Amino acid sequence: MDELTIKTGAAIEAVKAMLAAMKEAEVDPRGLAVARTQFETAFLWVANAAGGDPVF
Repeated sequence: MDELTIKTGAAIEAVKAMLAAMKEAEVDPRGLAVARTQFETAFLWVANAAGGDPVF
């Protein structure tokens, strides 16, 4: 694996953990949904910029 793939995977895992912690903290569910959508969009753009297949 190249460094970009490794770092992207680590970033995805970190964001998943953060979103799970937010859910456990019972934050505003609408805000959480927007945050999740924005992160998904960001990672789709990362995959697009890298020239690969979408990561989700």
